[in-house]
Order: sequence, then C-alpha cells, then structure tokens
Amino acid sequence: MNDTQTANSTPDKTFADRVRALRLDTRRIESKEHQGNTWLPWLLCIVLAISWASVGIRSYKNGGLGSSGNNTPNRSGDNASASSKAAESGSASTTAVEEEVVEGKAILVGKGYIIPAHQISISPVEVVGRLTDLRIEEGQHIEKGEVLAVIDSTSYQADYDEANAQYLSAKAKYSELINGPREEEVKQMQAEIEESKALLRQYTLEYQRNKELRGNALALRDYEQAEGSYVSGTQRVRRLEQTMLLLWPREERKAQAKAEMMATEARLARAKFRLDNCEIRAPVSGTVLSKKAEIGNLINPVVGGLSTSLCDMADLTDLEVDLEIQERDIQKIRVGQACEIRADAFPKRAYEGRVDRILPIANRARGIIPVRVKIKLPESEAGQYLKPEMGATVTFLQRNAAPAK
Repeated sequence: MNDTQTANSTPDKTFADRVRALRLDTRRIESKEHQGNTWLPWLLCIVLAISWASVGIRSYKNGGLGSSGNNTPNRSGDNASASSKAAESGSASTTAVEEEVVEGKAILVGKGYIIPAHQISISPVEVVGRLTDLRIEEGQHIEKGEVLAVIDSTSYQADYDEANAQYLSAKAKYSELINGPREEEVKQMQAEIEESKALLRQYTLEYQRNKELRGNALALRDYEQAEGSYVSGTQRVRRLEQTMLLLWPREERKAQAKAEMMATEARLARAKFRLDNCEIRAPVSGTVLSKKAEIGNLINPVVGGLSTSLCDMADLTDLEVDLEIQERDIQKIRVGQACEIRADAFPKRAYEGRVDRILPIANRARGIIPVRVKIKLPESEAGQYLKPEMGATVTFLQRNAAPAK
C-alpha cells in the first residue's frame, strides 16, 4: 500500500514542479518594463518634433498654411497630396505637379475695406468768411451745381463794384480812341482852318502892298507890322492843319488803351469769380459723407498751410475694395479677373466684382502690394448696404469678369 501511494504521489509532484517552472518571474518583468519606460517618451518626443519640423518646412516652401495673413486658403496641401499620388503611381520625384485650371474656381481669398472710387473734400475757393447759410446734412444726396453753403459776401461785392467801374472807364477810353473824333469836332476844326486862311490872304495882300511902298512914303513901323501879321497868319494855318491830323489817334495810343482795358477786365473777372465762390456749390453729384462746419463758423480754404473743408462727398454707386495682397500671392491676380465680394456686415449678400488695378508700388516693409477691386453695385442699392470703410471679403475666381458696360 505504501508502495502504491508512493508511486501515485511521485507523478503529482512532478506535474506541480512543471507548472511552477512555467510561471513568469513578475519581478524581473516589472524591472524590464521600468527600464523600457525611461527612454520611450523621449523617443516619441523626438519623432513628433521631426515630423512637425518637416511639415513646417514643406508648408513654408509651398506658400504657407494660409494666404499670407489675408485669410487666403492654402493650396500647398492640394499640391502635396497630388505629388504623393504621383509618387505612388510611379512618376518621377522631380516632375512638378501643376494645379488643374477649373473655370470659376476660387484661387485666393483676401480681406479688405470698402472705399469710394472717387472721394473729394469740398471747400471754398479763394474766399474766406463766415458761413451765413448751410444746406447739407450727412447722408444727403447732392446733385452737381447745388448750393451747399453761403459765405458773407459784403467785402467781395465791394471789390467787384470797384473793378467794374474801372473796367467801364477803360472801355470808354478805348472806344473813344477807336471811333476817332466826332463829326462836329471835325467841322469845327475845318471852320477854324478856313478862317485862318482868310485872314492869311488879307495879311498877304497888306504885306505885298506895304512892301511896294517901302521907302519914304511908308513908315518902317507899318511895314514891320504888316510883315509880322503875314508870318503869324501863315503859321496859324499850318498849326491848325496839324491839329486837324491829330484828331485821329495813333495806333500806339489805341494799343495802350486796349491793354489798360484788358487789365481792368481781368481784375473784374477775378472779383466776379471770388464773389460767385461765396456760394459753395457741389462740383459733382454724390452723397455727403461728413459735415465739418456749421452756420457761424469762419471758414478758410488754407489755414497755416493746412486745408480746411466744408464737407466730404463721394459717389456711392462707384465703390471699390482696398486690399493688401502678399507678394507671393500676387501672381494669382490679374487685371479684369472676376471676384465675389461679401461685406462683413451682410455676409449672405454676394456682389460681383473685378480686379480694376494693381497699384504700381509695393510696401517693402510689410511685403504687400495694394490691389483695388471694383464692385458691380446696382444703382438702387447705392448707400443702402455697402458703406465706405466697411470690412469685406473678396474671393478671387479663376475666370475673367464680364466687360463693364
């Protein structure tokens, strides 16, 4: 019986020993895991740093992650995916993958501000004075030629009246020289000449008679008196004939009188110009953007070298978007390119537009080039939704805009 038990217990111990031999040494495993955990986080950090560095370098070479600060979508991701697909298909790594041209496709998005295409400051011209009447308010639509304000014109009216009197005097003098002597003056001069000739004939006969009687029969005094009368009568006739010729003025006097008249006429025109400018009129049709004076203010076009104005006006049917495009993106833009404009205040309202001009000078400090985009705005919406200085987003499309009518 003991032998039997011994035989049966031996295999049991052998099996237990085998089971224990198969167990893992947990302490050794924990020690190995602890040793492995010390370098694994550092390895992961190095791998992530290298990955992000490569992505950054690739993005910088392909134009950046954005559009250059103007909320422009990046096309580098598309180019990178296209390159990877070309590599997977067995194409050479040096072959450049060009972006497919799609009609109407958005290629760039820029952020800018709405501005009037033509904005002017209204101010008096060559006149200074106090405003006695003001007929404008902000937002008011003004037609060309309408009176905006009136300046006190007392002194300018006096200058005009004085210049007008001088002009009339110079004009009368010039007309007198041009027309020559009147008929009455000519007849009077002719009568004096005839009278002098008649006296001269009498003096001549008396002188000849006394000349024949000269001697003991005629006193010397009587002879000398007759001779003097003859000579005096002769000179009088000559003088009156010369005076007759002087009734018609010389060409030099006419030219002088004409120059004086033109000078006074110019002074009169300047005085009239200043007097008329006391009424400040709108040079163009447009909307009043800002009013800078009130009734009673002293307004001067130039004060201390700085110009002062009455108001600012602009045509709100002719609006543009002022954008600043990065130099690396300017190659995507061309004059006449179609655009879509959305104001930040009304993002659901889209307006057609086109690139009107690319300014000829860049800002080297900021690396940007100014661009103007013309907005196609219905006349019925002038000043209703889009207003100057509003922010707007411009999407540049692949196609050209329709020609302006």
